[in-house]
Amino acid sequence: IRNEAGAIVVMAEGRIVERGTHTELMAREGGLCRTLAATLAQDPHALDDGGGAAAVVGGGGGSA
Repeated sequence: IRNEAGAIVVMAEGRIVERGTHTELMAREGGLCRTLAATLAQDPHALDDGGGAAAVVGGGGGSA
């Protein structure tokens, strides 16, 4: 996703909480996307309960 998406939209409780490219989102201190990435790096199964979802908005020329 990080190389293909024109924009990544992070949603929580049905609301958009962050939007940007992978680089922009990962650069934000304390951002939800960065926090999630750190959590998943420590526990790849952290979202196995179905509590998370991802979507690609505006492809960068490839398929996601």
